[in-house]
Amino acid sequence: MSAACDSSLSSWQTVCDSKQVITSDALQILLLQLSCLLVEQASPHIHEATNKKRGNKLRSLMAFAWPCLLGKNCVDPSSRYHGHLLLSHIIIRFAIHKKIVLQVFRSLLKAHAVEARAVVKQALEILTPSLPLRMEDGYTMLTHWTKKIIVEEGHSMQQLFHILQLIVRHYKVYYPVRHHLVQNMVNSIQRMGFSPSAALDHRRLAVDLAEVIIKWELQRIKDEAEAAETRSGTPTPSGAVKRPLCSEEIAAIVEGARKRHAVITGTMLAPAVISKLDPLISKPIERIHADAILNILMRLACQVNDANTTVGSPGEQLSRRCVTLLKMALNPEVWPQQCDLKLNWLEKVFASIDSESPNYGNICTALELLTYLLGIIKKEHILAGFKPLQRGLSACITSSNLKVLRLVHGLLSRLMTIFPTEPTTSNVASKYEELENLYASVGKVVFEGLANYEKNQQASPSSLYGTLMMLKAACVNNQSYIDRLITPFMRVLQRMTKEHLSNHTATKNNPMACELLILSLDLVKNRVVVMGAEIRKTFIGTILVGLIEKSTDIRIMKAIAKVKILGCFILLNH
Repeated sequence: MSAACDSSLSSWQTVCDSKQVITSDALQILLLQLSCLLVEQASPHIHEATNKKRGNKLRSLMAFAWPCLLGKNCVDPSSRYHGHLLLSHIIIRFAIHKKIVLQVFRSLLKAHAVEARAVVKQALEILTPSLPLRMEDGYTMLTHWTKKIIVEEGHSMQQLFHILQLIVRHYKVYYPVRHHLVQNMVNSIQRMGFSPSAALDHRRLAVDLAEVIIKWELQRIKDEAEAAETRSGTPTPSGAVKRPLCSEEIAAIVEGARKRHAVITGTMLAPAVISKLDPLISKPIERIHADAILNILMRLACQVNDANTTVGSPGEQLSRRCVTLLKMALNPEVWPQQCDLKLNWLEKVFASIDSESPNYGNICTALELLTYLLGIIKKEHILAGFKPLQRGLSACITSSNLKVLRLVHGLLSRLMTIFPTEPTTSNVASKYEELENLYASVGKVVFEGLANYEKNQQASPSSLYGTLMMLKAACVNNQSYIDRLITPFMRVLQRMTKEHLSNHTATKNNPMACELLILSLDLVKNRVVVMGAEIRKTFIGTILVGLIEKSTDIRIMKAIAKVKILGCFILLNH
């Protein structure tokens, strides 16, 4: 078998050594592909340090591929980079001079031609992980040339896209030197994500880069935990304060990173080269970069949704991914310091709801994120953040879009739990100046919504959805809020009851009307004691009794059961 293989390689060497010029690009590519296969599958038969004859075979293969490194000798990009692919296979299996390794790597870093993208990617997949292992200063060279091309040739969007994709695909290789690249990556994310001409693919890559930085932090946390366990022999409790790592522990982290990147190819193991200790290896990403990533993810999540609101569209999927990454990064175990989130720009997103063609996907995502942030931001920061958003949020309160109204209700419910509405006797909507206009808008929307429903006899109960959802939010932590509106509210409730009882078929076909009636009963179930005599009489004698006698909806019966009927009758007897 060995003799047959040697014979085949000798024949192939004759082809490689032939002085005949190959004029067909297709034939050149096929010969290079065959050479790659031979190097990959029969490398022990190509070169041995103790066998000079086999050394000649390696030189022949190198000579065959070498012209591809010289641009003037290879016009066709596909043919040229198949030569690079062959050189990459040779580099990871044999001891090739450092200058040649770097020359091939540099050439591949600059190879952003669309027609050769597949073969360039294949070559880089082979060469990049092995670069730190093929030379003592491999990580230094990896960082130097990657950063150099981003800075000097990043003006070309295609070139920038190509080099950043490499970092995304090989983020584990770049992990030990991540601090040297983060600033350039953040700048590139901003350019790829927010350029007016940025395509969806560019924004997707921006999100990929943000995810890489988050993954690096998660890996650092994992490495620290493993080093701490090794030191103490017991697992480190979550949230424990960690002391700075000593040099031995940093060395363990570096060695762990090196082992993760070690490449086993064929029958040969790439030599293990231990990098010099980098003092930054155990350091977290700087706070300024972490804040930049968080703010970028939040802005992208609220900008990439498609205007047509198609469920599952590429824009929506990218937006959901941004939200997921943002929530992951806001985990205190990732970046425990208080984040500096910029929220002013959300005002423009919310205010766009009054435009002719609002992007409801972006608006809903912004509302969802703002609601989530209420659970993790300090109270003083909430007030400062909401002050410039009051006008935009007030516009959302008056929207007719049901999804927007549901999300606004969720936002206001959480906000009013933290900062409750004022008592009925108060002269201001909120004692917090930062929320005064917003809370006043809620009261105005509820009052006008009830009044408009009363005036318009043709109005459907469904038109009260926004009004009642805002009222529900206002009452979430202040049940007495409804007392200031009890008279018009009771008239509306009486009309809703009448319509429910007079037309069971229409109510059955309109489940929202029934749900709103149940919601209305729920809002006043604890206010019977403070009602005036006439209002209480109307509520019990007309509304409740009428529903008990005539309604056939089991949900209505359950809602009535929650009302304190016994207390009502006691009050009536008095």
